[in-house]
Amino acid sequence: MSVLTFALLVILGLLMIPLVLPVSLQGQVRIKNAFRGYGEVSVLGGWIKFYISKEPGAETRQYLRLFYWEINLAAGKDKAASKKQKKKPKEKRKPGTGRFLAVLNLDLMNAVYRCLIRLVPCLHLEARLDGEYGTGDPALTGMLSGVIAALAVEQPRVRLNPNFMEACLDIEGEIRGRFLPIMVIWYTFALLLSSPVRSLWWPKFNIKKFGVREVVKGV
Repeated sequence: MSVLTFALLVILGLLMIPLVLPVSLQGQVRIKNAFRGYGEVSVLGGWIKFYISKEPGAETRQYLRLFYWEINLAAGKDKAASKKQKKKPKEKRKPGTGRFLAVLNLDLMNAVYRCLIRLVPCLHLEARLDGEYGTGDPALTGMLSGVIAALAVEQPRVRLNPNFMEACLDIEGEIRGRFLPIMVIWYTFALLLSSPVRSLWWPKFNIKKFGVREVVKGV
């Protein structure tokens, strides 16, 4: 084995270490008219931790702890936000279920469902969620309720009731879990490369690539 091959294997091994370290997560959420909650993700027993919290009427707090050092991640974003306020705000299109339903089909739902069924057991979740939800579209709410019911089979403290009459979101609860990052990355890539999901992003990628080639040829 050459020195270069050995060095590459060592570098690859070092890069793989963060992907196989257990990651713990926990959080609480309260959604009714306004969002309130916090969440944290920690590694190495809390020596490396990312914390985020949000209270109604207050800025989002974000902290990163590296051993004995704590970094306020929201400080830089506050400066960027103050610069954006000086610019004229752009009109945003209101989100609706129409654009979502345009790309929603049975194959896509099955692909996402299969991914979640494989991924959720790897997260070792313990959840307590109570509340009510609705999309404003009975068909979409029915599909969503089926997915939630299937994922919450082993979570007896998850009690989320679908509202088929109106759009609403009133949820309160907490969640804990533990996972390996490499497993999440594996199933996420598998979902992105599945045929129903790939059909959403691959044409756009080809259009951009084709556009760049046309510009180069024109020059």
